[in-house]
Amino acid sequence: MKQVNEMTEKEQEDLIEQIKKDLKEMLSERRYLHSVSTMNKAKELANEYNQNEKIVMLTALSHDIAKEM
Repeated sequence: MKQVNEMTEKEQEDLIEQIKKDLKEMLSERRYLHSVSTMNKAKELANEYNQNEKIVMLTALSHDIAKEM
């Protein structure tokens, strides 16, 4: 598997969508919405601070992935 920073933008976008789909099935609605909200805020901050938007989004989206395991 490729590292995220080696993926094309399309591959990164697809990965984000796949993780969102998986999280929606795994997490409570409250935790899922929190993760998506965190991802959206992180995207804003990544743009503000000139960071890699997709990597920051993936990190934020997955930050609570094990909370309900």
